[in-house]
Amino acid sequence: MDVTIYGLLVFLIAGAIVALEVRDLLSSVIAIGVVGLGLSILFLLLGAPDIAITQVVVEVIVVTVLIRATARISDEPASRRTDRFAVASGLIVAVVLFFLSAGALVHLPAFGQPAMTVSRWYLEQGPALTGATNVVMAILLDFRAYDTLGEATVILTAIVGALAIVRGAERPVDARATDAGMSLVVRAVTRWLLGLILIFGLAVALFGHLTPGGGFAGGVVLACGFVLATLAFGARSPPASIFGRLSSRVDAAGALAFLLIALLGWCGGHFFQRWLDLGRPFRLESATFIVLQNVAILFKVTGGAFAGFLALAVFRSGPAPEEGERS
Repeated sequence: MDVTIYGLLVFLIAGAIVALEVRDLLSSVIAIGVVGLGLSILFLLLGAPDIAITQVVVEVIVVTVLIRATARISDEPASRRTDRFAVASGLIVAVVLFFLSAGALVHLPAFGQPAMTVSRWYLEQGPALTGATNVVMAILLDFRAYDTLGEATVILTAIVGALAIVRGAERPVDARATDAGMSLVVRAVTRWLLGLILIFGLAVALFGHLTPGGGFAGGVVLACGFVLATLAFGARSPPASIFGRLSSRVDAAGALAFLLIALLGWCGGHFFQRWLDLGRPFRLESATFIVLQNVAILFKVTGGAFAGFLALAVFRSGPAPEEGERS
């Protein structure tokens, strides 16, 4: 196991260096995708299936966005001017951080032998206190729900910023290609896969308190389904156009629903207090409080991820079309 883990670490470092040093932008994006896939395998080997699922689905949509965004960007190298002061300052900061980190790492337990005092308590008491058999989800949406609220706020802020930047976009990049979609074979396969992808995303979110998954992973899976529909059928196809208009509203509604669930905790005494019964263990209705939060995060991540895809990959600000193009 150790040899496999260390081999993956070397592979990830090599892939990151390739992504930084390669001249072609598309090759760099592919290298990033390979690194992300290797990282998800590493998480799986370390016994973190929730993180592995999230990593792989996020990597799919990120690589898709980057390929769409960079496919038509010129990859001519920009003129570089070496700033010796910036290089020297960066080296000094890196050396200082290295020694500070080395001093902190000395006091940590050996790799693979963590101090189980805190984590053991979560493993033993988590299911009984939250009703969720998936202890990871119990920690994220119950014991440490404030952290999740902060993460949701970061995602909402990022999407709002991206939409604000591209607000002036007047037309999609290569409008005819974007509207036409892809080949007949791709569209036929997408019709078969789209329903399965959406069902799988819903199952990942709704059963996240019982099995690895959750609202974030399920939301990204749903967003990947809408991204696939947009690429296969075109930006003006019914799935893409309808959800494209609603994506930002779905994102905001999910964030407000998550905040409302937290505010209703005051009915039980304080912010984020559970105000629903734990339900029957190992059933969908168990940990209802966490299920509601997963649904809110599902809406939030689905809308936010698809809105980000539309903003960064389909619509880009640029010069208005010529008079001949308009006709």
